Amino acid sequence: MRKPAVTSVPIAALMAERWSPRALDSSFSVTSDQVRALLEAARWAPSFGNTQPARYLVGLRGTPSFDAILSTLNSGNQAWARRASLLLIGVMVTTNAKGSVPYAEYGLGLASENLVLQAVELGLVAHQMAGF
Repeated sequence: MRKPAVTSVPIAALMAERWSPRALDSSFSVTSDQVRALLEAARWAPSFGNTQPARYLVGLRGTPSFDAILSTLNSGNQAWARRASLLLIGVMVTTNAKGSVPYAEYGLGLASENLVLQAVELGLVAHQMAGF
């Protein structure tokens, strides 16, 4: 489903077409190539000092990882997220061999935005959430 944003000036189609539905098709399955493309897009996000602090826990529907991630969500998010084909949890590396990784939260945010825009490019939808 396309649902482009009405913007005050033209913006890139990937951004205008991004939206966060909560009504998901429980019969759809994301492919392994799509998952790899999402994670590769996240990997290419800019980060402070090229530290690349973003990491993702991946759960495909029907796997123990999916069930584990789903179980961490509050009941409101579980109600719709259980129909997702894929659940990811974004985490970050905060220290490395050189010490503290500055602005790791910012790096994770940039990586997540790349991931979401790649989802749009692939014709997928993504819905970010907190509510654990």
